[in-house]
Amino acid sequence: MNTDRMYTGNPDDIDGRQINHRQLMRFMGAYKLGLISKEPNSALADSMMPGLLFRDAEQDLIYDLATEDLYVAAVAAYDFAAATRKEKVLLWTTKISCPSRGLAMPETLPVMLALAGPNIGRETPRPVAVRATDKFKPEVKIGDPTLVEYLQNTKVMVAEVDASAASQKSAKKAPAAKGKKR
Repeated sequence: MNTDRMYTGNPDDIDGRQINHRQLMRFMGAYKLGLISKEPNSALADSMMPGLLFRDAEQDLIYDLATEDLYVAAVAAYDFAAATRKEKVLLWTTKISCPSRGLAMPETLPVMLALAGPNIGRETPRPVAVRATDKFKPEVKIGDPTLVEYLQNTKVMVAEVDASAASQKSAKKAPAAKGKKR
């Protein structure tokens, strides 16, 4: 989901104004934090929500993430018995998002779903933030050393160059400019 921006004719307006910030916050569950109303265009004005005036770190995280381009996924479950009667009865919905900058979708989506796995289908009182670095800590195992290549103990020839001699040779090789005396 991209951040949609509207630009004015002002040449100083290089960032533009984000017009879907509320939509992204609503998707990420900001209504559970008091940042925005659950339904768009509700009678409760979003600008007067208590979470916009005084925010904690969790609210700041959601508010700031809504200014970035995101990969999003929504997983929903419906009642099978109702579906056989051609009725749609929603049981639950889980919404998953992650910043998309610098990440490729084919590699990111499986990791997003794996990290969200414990929370899929569960009601949470607040949005859940999971840091991928906490879940995927690298583990390095150092084994027995192995010989890859052996170099013989022979002298390596070194060419010594005198700096003054090198500059004189390059001056002799460079052609003189036409029409100018040295």
